Amino acid sequence: MIPFRKILLLFTVLALVTCCTPAGAVLQQFTYRGTVTELEPGLGTLTIQATHEWGCTYGEEEVTCGWMTISPVRLEGSVPTDAVFSAVTNGSEVEAASVGDPGVEWAGIGALVPTPGIENWYATDLFGDPSMLPAPLAADYGVNIRTLPDCDACTGTICTASSAETAISRDGSVVREESITPGEVYTYTDPADNSGLSIEFVSGEATAQLCPGAGQVAGPQPVSVFVIHVQPAYITANASMPPAETPTSAGLMPASALLALAVLAVAMSLRRRGN
Repeated sequence: MIPFRKILLLFTVLALVTCCTPAGAVLQQFTYRGTVTELEPGLGTLTIQATHEWGCTYGEEEVTCGWMTISPVRLEGSVPTDAVFSAVTNGSEVEAASVGDPGVEWAGIGALVPTPGIENWYATDLFGDPSMLPAPLAADYGVNIRTLPDCDACTGTICTASSAETAISRDGSVVREESITPGEVYTYTDPADNSGLSIEFVSGEATAQLCPGAGQVAGPQPVSVFVIHVQPAYITANASMPPAETPTSAGLMPASALLALAVLAVAMSLRRRGN
């Protein structure tokens, strides 16, 4: 029989856990990679056959994250924006993230380019919250986004985002920074190869901890909706033309022309002798 004092201690610990755990806490995030099997634009849903899940392993001195193979599982969820249906079709390879539960409501969807020889495929289009999508962007682009709260429009620890500070990088170097508000779109074009990246801020949330006097209060993570598209590099018509031949010595005729003149001279000389 368990002593009464141990039972009392157990109930005391349970009571403390119940009363002291925040009512709202950061929700678990689930991120998958798989193939689109169903699209329902009328219902605003997308279904994938997930074959990989993003996860991390923790060593003594380092953390290693990557795609881990899982038993295939069917996951359905509502899309963060209908713009998904303009870039994704049945059979597309995607990454998809949700919070709280696997699927149900996708917080982010990325269109991937299957690339042989590498494990972490590149993304050409992102929909939803890019912070939840781990695949690197195509053409060596990167995006860093920080949403700022409207401190007069908060519920608990979540506020409506009034703006977003964005930074576009390429090859690890920041090439453009911009502050945008919901509904705005801006585009960067790299003059070196005419590649580019566009960011549309659809709607967003921000943490109330950024508001004056908010303090450190635990709560669900904010989720925002962006549409990000990478324009691949292309070469202009002039740049695609083959380079003109360059003579080895300026002012000298090609060897083929010199040979033709020599043959013509010999023929004329023989003709004169025959006459």
